[in-house]
Amino acid sequence: MDGVRERLQQIMGRILEVEPSSLTPETDFFEDHGADSMMALEAVVLIEQEFNIEVPEDRISQMRTFAGLEKVVTELLGGSAVAAS
Repeated sequence: MDGVRERLQQIMGRILEVEPSSLTPETDFFEDHGADSMMALEAVVLIEQEFNIEVPEDRISQMRTFAGLEKVVTELLGGSAVAAS
């Protein structure tokens, strides 16, 4: 799972127009950065392309924070969330 966190930070930083390193596990994309549903959709599409995965609709709501996003992507890649930390 090398580089998952960094790749996610790059994607979300680009979408939110913030410095990728400012995205911490506690970051709430909606509360902290004013993300909206269109940004969330863009994030899902870019993440699916970057990692060659499909994010099930029922998992999207778990991706509100950076920690939740990282956990979902790591699990979909077949690893544990602990491995990404």
